[in-house]
Amino acid sequence: MARLHPKSYPGDWEFKRGEDIRIFSDRSQKQLAAIPQDRIVRFPFADGHALYFVYSEKPLVLQHIPYGDAWHVDQALIRGLRLVDIKQRVAADRKLHAIFEKPFPLSR
Repeated sequence: MARLHPKSYPGDWEFKRGEDIRIFSDRSQKQLAAIPQDRIVRFPFADGHALYFVYSEKPLVLQHIPYGDAWHVDQALIRGLRLVDIKQRVAADRKLHAIFEKPFPLSR
């Protein structure tokens, strides 16, 4: 079963007061693109997704990526995940994005 890393993925993810939204968006997308895409797992949540980085496989540890609205999923969901669940979710996301020929996983 998975556990949650105590700290969020490092980076400058917060929107700064008075900042142009395009600058914030560009910075966030560049940071997300720099993360190994095969180690990001997405969970649909509210009007977007909660993103997590597979910090380690054994033991399975997920690290929150505070991208965009920085949605989180319930920690009970994280605790119930197995590595096979993560691999299936990442593979399914890749297939879905390939169908629509959009960059993975930056597009919504």
